[in-house]
Parts: sequence; C-alpha cells; structure tokens
Amino acid sequence: MNLKPIAELYNKNDFSVIKEFNPWNTDDDKRFVFLIKFIDTQELAIKVCRNAFTTHDKVSEWKKLCEAYLDLDIYCPQIINSINGNVSETIIIGNEEYIVYAEEMKKYRTYAEISSELDFENIKPAVIESIGKVAANSAYLLPFPSAFCVYDTFDSSEVIDENYQNAENFCKTVKERFKEYTNYADDIWELFLRKRKTFEPIHKNLPKASFQSDLNQSNILVDDNMNFAGYIDFNLCGTETVLSYIVISEVCGYMLKKKDIAFLNDENFLKNCDNYFYKNIEIIKKNYKFTDFERDNICLCYNTVYPFSCWAVNGILEYVIKENQLQYVKSILDWVYYQLNRDDLFVI
Repeated sequence: MNLKPIAELYNKNDFSVIKEFNPWNTDDDKRFVFLIKFIDTQELAIKVCRNAFTTHDKVSEWKKLCEAYLDLDIYCPQIINSINGNVSETIIIGNEEYIVYAEEMKKYRTYAEISSELDFENIKPAVIESIGKVAANSAYLLPFPSAFCVYDTFDSSEVIDENYQNAENFCKTVKERFKEYTNYADDIWELFLRKRKTFEPIHKNLPKASFQSDLNQSNILVDDNMNFAGYIDFNLCGTETVLSYIVISEVCGYMLKKKDIAFLNDENFLKNCDNYFYKNIEIIKKNYKFTDFERDNICLCYNTVYPFSCWAVNGILEYVIKENQLQYVKSILDWVYYQLNRDDLFVI
C-alpha cells in the first residue's frame, strides 16, 4: 500500500512509519492502521477501513463522542480533520473503496501493552466509574446502536442483533452436539424468546446513553502507575439503553471464566457473582441515578441480556467441547436457565 498519498491527506511533510498493523483482513472487513511521525513532529494513527460499519457519517459521529468523552475528563485520542477539512476521506485501492480517518497518537499505553499478568480487576472499578459518568452526562445520543445492540442490528450486513444471535447459537450448538439435551435447549430458547418479547417495549422507553462499547484490554488506557486513563478505538460505539449496557458481562455482570465451570451450580459461587454485580452497580451509582422505571425492570433486563451477553457463555461451551469436559454441559445449561429466571435482583 502506497502510504504517501494517504499521509498527505493530513500533512504534506515527510514522515516515517512507527508501526503498522492489520487487525482484520477478511472479505467483508479489512482494516489497516499506520502509526506515523511527520518531520514536523506531528504523530497520527491513520486508519484505512473497508467494512459495513465504517462510513463517513459514522466517523463523524465517532468524532463527536470522542469530544464528549474528553469534555467529561475521560481521555481519548481525538479524530482530526484532513487538510481538506473532512472528518474522513475516500481512497481507492485495487478497485476497492476504502474510508480513511486519522486520530491523534494516544498519550498512554493500553493495559494489554503494559501487562497481561497483572489482575485487570485492579483497574476495573475506575472503568466502571467512567461508564456511570458517561451514562449520567450523555447529552448527545448517536443515531445508531453500539456493537452490544439488543433488538437493533449494528450495521447493514447483519440480519439479527447480537443478543438474539448469541442465544440462537448457544441453543443450536447444544442441540447439534448433545442430543440428550435437546428438550432442555428448546426450553431455554422458548424462555429467552418470551423474556425478549416482554422486554422489548420496556427497552425502548428506558434511559439511553452513548458509549465507547469495546471494553477489551487493548482499548483501555492506563498510565505508568497502572491507573485508568481513558479509551481508544470508538469504532464499535453507539447508543444503548443504560440498563442493558451495564448488566452485560463486560461491564457490571460477572464474566464467566474457564476455571468457573466446576462451580456453576455452587450456591457460594453464585452468591459471589451477585456480590460482584452489586459492587459494580454501587460504583455506577456514584455518578448515575437509576430511575424508578429502571429499578422496576432490572430483573427482566438482566434475564434477557445478561445470559447471552457477548461471547462468554458460548465461549465456555466451546471450551468444554474442545477440552472434552462434557460433564459440565448440564451445569452450563442450568446456569443459563437460572439466569433467565432471576427475579431477585435490585439496584437500590
């Protein structure tokens, strides 16, 4: 790829490439990132993308959310305009159209860059507190959902939302691999659909906010003392119902780990997971005040969203299949069924 005409969209001076990487390279998602230093000392992260969720309109909205985060004293590199005054540009590579945009070089390292050994839970409270701060001060809502969407699709390439897809994939895998649990999987699926149908009109009327929505350790910034500093990569951001967002595993909910599979039916383990959830809810409440409507519907929201949030449950199921620890399949099904039926949660 000829970088010179791409770099010159932002700075006409000579430059050197600090680093380049290609985080995604599939037929429907191609992304390239170039960390560039110009001779006048300006440093930029220039991103070249071709996928359904990177559009000129969306990059403009990402820029607005980055500015909103910075206004809340939550650091994130800002998207800068090209020399032409555009938030993003179009280039042609090999007869394919790509979108280009640029960010300031980040001031801090990511958690993943500093350490993969230290316990991430040490900075998790500060991450959660920032989410509560954003929820309480979301003056502008992006006109599209985040990648954590419920009921809505994230981009034009998707037919169903992630919540539905994760539940469907889970039940399908169980039925295909473990015929003896077909009826159990069917019961879980029908229960999920009932909860989802009941929650849909409620979901639409709950308070909303716009979030960064990609809370992996490669996107969370920390200073040299391992204190939370901010975020990078807003390309999965969007508007979400606050309650749905905070109950997911990546935020307040407990993220199941491989080591947990032997304890999924253990009362003490389940209680500890609840305590973890409540502890994180208290952190959210430092900045965000739950409405009566949210308090009334926390259980139904949790039932619908939490059991199949992101990849955790499907990841655990895939793990026990790969490692041939099939004695735990029933425990995973019991855990999902239990979470779908919870009526004992509170946020006050």
